[in-house]
Amino acid sequence: MSTPTKKKIRHTYQAELLIQAMEGDTQAVNNLLIYLSSANPILCQIMQEAIHDLCETTIWRNLLSCFATHRWNNQLDCELRSELQASRMINQAIIEVFTQDENELEIPIKEAVLHKSL
Repeated sequence: MSTPTKKKIRHTYQAELLIQAMEGDTQAVNNLLIYLSSANPILCQIMQEAIHDLCETTIWRNLLSCFATHRWNNQLDCELRSELQASRMINQAIIEVFTQDENELEIPIKEAVLHKSL
């Protein structure tokens, strides 16, 4: 059996946005959620691909918190949540990244986050 390797980052701007969001940058969190709630499915897909490519425990934890409590780094995630359609789209995008595995590396990370959180 071969050892899985980390995937190449396909969308560097979005990956940087995710890193900034993990570091607590409120504007980066808002921009991340704007991508996830976009009516343009390509923009949402680009951010989802960046999430899969980075494959970081902190991202998965924050996404789960964002889904369950509408918080990111213990702060309300963004004003978009006041718009019902945007909130639904954010939740749908988060569900999709948790249920769709793009590489072998992310599976145990996502499972560990889910088990610990449950």
